[in-house]
Amino acid sequence: MPLLVDRLLVMGNSTVTAQGIGDIYSMTVDGNDLKRLTNSDAWDGSPTWSKDGNKIIFYSGRLGNNAIFEMNADGTEQKQLIEIAGTAVSPKIISDKKIAFTTWNGQQDFKIMQFDTDNNEVKPLISKELDLMFNIDIHPNGFM
Repeated sequence: MPLLVDRLLVMGNSTVTAQGIGDIYSMTVDGNDLKRLTNSDAWDGSPTWSKDGNKIIFYSGRLGNNAIFEMNADGTEQKQLIEIAGTAVSPKIISDKKIAFTTWNGQQDFKIMQFDTDNNEVKPLISKELDLMFNIDIHPNGFM
């Protein structure tokens, strides 16, 4: 079976520039052609490809609180995608129009939320009163 992925996303620190803050890079699956995609004074993390591979969704603390951002696959046009009060991290694309992410209010109130790109609505993904949910992953068939 042929490998379907030609580029990987990684986050880390640059030892070349001695930067202590995490940024997002892409590279080929054999570890070559490293390209730095972000360069902010805050941590950028949890990068994930859009289904068509043209966009990358990630979180960044560049505006104060961690928030969900979007950029083109080459790192251009970085912009905040989801605006909420509080912290937002660990984005996952759950459909063509929805993104799940984790938010919290204090140390005991973690929630997994969903963002609808059609109407910019943010609401809880899971309606149960669980208060320590953090990070999700999506099965290739769309199941969580």
